[in-house]
Amino acid sequence: MKIAGVSSDIQVEMLKHAMDSLQGISLELSPAEISMRAIDAVSRGLANPDPFGEMKREHTKTALMLYPHFKQMIENDQHPVEAAMKLAASANLIDVGTKKEIELMKEMDLEVGRELKKNDIHLFEEKRRHARSLLWIADNAGESVFDKLVLEQLTGLELWIGVKGGAVLNDVTLEDAVSSGLNELGRLVTTGSNCLGVLPGKSSREFLSLLDNADLVVAKGHANFETLDTYGREIFFLLKAKCEVVAQELGVEVGDTVFTVKET
Repeated sequence: MKIAGVSSDIQVEMLKHAMDSLQGISLELSPAEISMRAIDAVSRGLANPDPFGEMKREHTKTALMLYPHFKQMIENDQHPVEAAMKLAASANLIDVGTKKEIELMKEMDLEVGRELKKNDIHLFEEKRRHARSLLWIADNAGESVFDKLVLEQLTGLELWIGVKGGAVLNDVTLEDAVSSGLNELGRLVTTGSNCLGVLPGKSSREFLSLLDNADLVVAKGHANFETLDTYGREIFFLLKAKCEVVAQELGVEVGDTVFTVKET
């Protein structure tokens, strides 16, 4: 709310609305669904429909400045797809927002040398050899610039890139995806909603058709994992475990990066 530029008095009032919206909510819902209830309550009181817009533009600008360095790194790596996956996941560091470009570069450089704690890259590569299409479900703006490092390696596939149908927090929208250059690598498609993650009941038929029928699906980030981990098909998830609940579910430690498949 502070990012949206509202006064402290209004922040308190909106916080009350958010708390009221969570009364009686089912704990059977995913964290993303619960969060959306509070986000919707707060958003109704904001004049700016995209309060994170300026932040997203700054993150994208930073990422585009760093991109050539990491593109060169991937081109020189013996295992470019795996290295690109690590970098695409580590780019979530951009969300911290206080790091300078040189700090981000150093930390992301280190990520390439770290192992994926759960690593299904060999299974992914095997399935890629027989696939014709891939749906890549993006996460946040800014870090989405580094999704290109992976997508550039996936030659020979029809690529679809899923983004949000409307602004929510710092998730990537159509506008953000174009600013990142993702439209140069595949066809952009929105989920049909501004919900965190992917909620089938609120997603468009076009998106759900791609989700069901693409030969391969890769979903990035916490919210996509939280909302799709029990979806009725095989999905590869790329994310950093940022909380104890997700870390336990994945069988890793908080802070670990994984590229893992969930099968039906």
